[in-house]
Amino acid sequence: PLRPLGYFSMSRLAEREGFEPPVPFGITGFQDQRLQPLGHRSRANQLDYIITSFMKRQEKSDRLTAKFLRSGSGHVCVIDGMWYYFFGANSESEGKRKNSMEYTVKAEEAGKRVREILRISMGVSYTAMKSAKWNGRIRLNGENVYTDTRVEAGDTVCIDWAEETPAYRPRPFAMQLNPVWEDDALIILSKPAPLASQSSRNHPDDSLENAVYTYFGCPENFVFRPVNRLDRGTSGLMVIARNPHAQHLMQKELHTPRFRRRYLAWTDGMPEPPEGMIDLPIAKAPGASVRRIVSPEGKPSRTRYRVLEEKDGGALVLLELETGRTHQIRVHLSAIGCPVRGDFLYGQERPEEFPERFALHSAVLDMVHPMTGERICLTSLPDWADGIQDSVLLMDFD
Repeated sequence: PLRPLGYFSMSRLAEREGFEPPVPFGITGFQDQRLQPLGHRSRANQLDYIITSFMKRQEKSDRLTAKFLRSGSGHVCVIDGMWYYFFGANSESEGKRKNSMEYTVKAEEAGKRVREILRISMGVSYTAMKSAKWNGRIRLNGENVYTDTRVEAGDTVCIDWAEETPAYRPRPFAMQLNPVWEDDALIILSKPAPLASQSSRNHPDDSLENAVYTYFGCPENFVFRPVNRLDRGTSGLMVIARNPHAQHLMQKELHTPRFRRRYLAWTDGMPEPPEGMIDLPIAKAPGASVRRIVSPEGKPSRTRYRVLEEKDGGALVLLELETGRTHQIRVHLSAIGCPVRGDFLYGQERPEEFPERFALHSAVLDMVHPMTGERICLTSLPDWADGIQDSVLLMDFD
């Protein structure tokens, strides 16, 4: 996919990417000899567009020599010795791999039907399998098959994920993303604050959704698949699935030992006792669109906590969710008289100290990889809790 760069001159791009052109730079027929964005086009369509455009401008009918050269974090298309466009780092094969899942049948699975391999061995949901079945996206050794086809040892079963049309059209938003984990199934990063996780009417441009869209090279039919969501004012670790199957598997594990999250909060006030469980039901406040309250009519909500240290009249508190209600930590801490520092909705706003944010951070992510089964344990500390040791974050609650 094309990685948006804005309007860079060719010499500036060469300097930025650290390569030397074999011929003088120049783009005949393009405005001011600058890179021109191609919008939502696949790599093949981009190349076709470039060659067609080149031929029209140069009035050439002979066969053109075109190739991609890898340089730095991307590719440059060279046609007849002319450097044309900069492409994102993902190759076509990488893109295909992210939109499909393959499985090699084991000896003990010989004789089973394709649907059994999909549902049991590969863990594909019934809905995803049904959709793929009716749209010809299930293959055995490269050929489309029915799900009742029997398999043999060594066969390759493949399911292609459907390309979805997102409800919201993402927009390029350039910001520095530093993933702490990334593979074909998921990406884990530390979200800064204030930053909306998803785009909305109030934040159509500056959102993590748009930043991830840009990071992946603005692909067609991009769908943002957050597994855990963070409020705009909350910072820290966040998991984003790269296909619907990975998202489905991880969301099933939320609030189980296979997907544990812990948070750090700086509170106004000292929780008493210093360690315990807040078990208070949470409901939507009457007439409110966002605000939540503790209410007997609310849904069961449980939060474990432990005071780590006192800090400026408050405390640094480690928290772990046993349920996942909207604003659960913020509501629970406010209910026991120790709201999150800077929380404008449930406590006291501190715009000088925490502009448009508050002191709540997703600090620990302990999960099982949905595809490989590998245990992933990551920690992250905010700048207001840099004295805390990682080992303290991982200690079990009583």
